[in-house]
Amino acid sequence: MLLASLARAEDPVDLKWTLAEGDRFALEVSLDASSETRDPDGAWETTRTLKLSATLEVVETGADDARVELRILRTSGRSRFKDGDIEDTPLDSEARDWRPIAATLTKSGELRIDLLALAQNPKVVIADSLMQLFPPLPGGAVALKATWPGLDTANVETLSLAGVSRKAGKVEAAVEGRSGSEEKIPAAAGEKAGTRTTQGTSKCVFDVTDGSLRSALVQLTTERRVQGKQKPVQTQTWRRTVTVARLKSGKK
Repeated sequence: MLLASLARAEDPVDLKWTLAEGDRFALEVSLDASSETRDPDGAWETTRTLKLSATLEVVETGADDARVELRILRTSGRSRFKDGDIEDTPLDSEARDWRPIAATLTKSGELRIDLLALAQNPKVVIADSLMQLFPPLPGGAVALKATWPGLDTANVETLSLAGVSRKAGKVEAAVEGRSGSEEKIPAAAGEKAGTRTTQGTSKCVFDVTDGSLRSALVQLTTERRVQGKQKPVQTQTWRRTVTVARLKSGKK
């Protein structure tokens, strides 16, 4: 029995979305981003927190992808700029402020959104919340520890199947990702040469039985350093979480 259980744990799992016309999903997205910059003239900080609720409906399915509509229900949050003085901008919006956003969702989970549609309401900046929303899946069966490229090609992101859970007739897959890069910045405009490093991690849970994502977490940290300075002259952090729930037909 033990050998059979271990063998099942090593069986490949099928990591691709199962989509049909009329399928609806509830999305909850949370974003926290901050940036701190120091130069001879002083220091300033920017922070942004945003929570977004939306639904995603499959309008039409094809062989490899589906045409979907994203409907934003509400957003809440704040953008803060601090340069001695503090300037706050609310990021609150209700459903009446938005029109449906056309997008394409591939079977591997890449959500391709019409960028022009994201500019409908200039008072609410949501592009960072929705772009590259879901981690790409291999689109087929993979074994434990299998790897594939992520969407963050600039920072050489690699995803892998980190674990598989089988319980009460359900199968869930844990996917983890790592990314990183280092860029040399030449001296220019009176600034010394330096480097910019980026490190990122991601985790997601995919419901293999249901054929849809359950949750995803992405974190990025970027530091820029110049020669002769111990502390970084610029630090940026970015953290986004998303939860996905498949809605029953007819549920609003």
